[in-house]
Amino acid sequence: MKPSFSPVMNLTGDVKYAAIYARVSTEDQGKGFSIPTQIDACHKQAAREGYTVPEAYVLIDEGISGTTIDRPNLRKLRGLVNTRAIRGAIVYEPDRLSRNLGHQLLLAEEAAIVRRIFHLCLDGMPTRAIARLLTQERVPSKRDRYPALSGTVHGLLSYEGYIG
Repeated sequence: MKPSFSPVMNLTGDVKYAAIYARVSTEDQGKGFSIPTQIDACHKQAAREGYTVPEAYVLIDEGISGTTIDRPNLRKLRGLVNTRAIRGAIVYEPDRLSRNLGHQLLLAEEAAIVRRIFHLCLDGMPTRAIARLLTQERVPSKRDRYPALSGTVHGLLSYEGYIG
């Protein structure tokens, strides 16, 4: 019998939704990375942090290598993030998202740069000045180009997937 779904409310009465992402390749099966082990640990972490994880937000890519980021349920996770359906994503270990350290760092660095650009804009810095600053710091644009263009910064600030 499945447990009943009961949302966890935070102090403001809002429900904080999160998704759980689990992945196991055939080589991981015997290394303690079983799907049930990952899901159980992630549910416990979600509860500790006050997140509600609907059953539909438990995303599993089984038997797929972590060397590629083109996986069906990883795409669903990115979709949940882009539509702001969730406020958090919980994984057992970072290599469940990707075995490629470069991909992991890219995901974390793109998130940090986007947050920084929004903070600079909220502090009143014009998009041209933000682009100039990013160029001075040698922060590459989406296609690893220098200089960062003010149109690129404006597009990022206007992209609905990043708003919120």
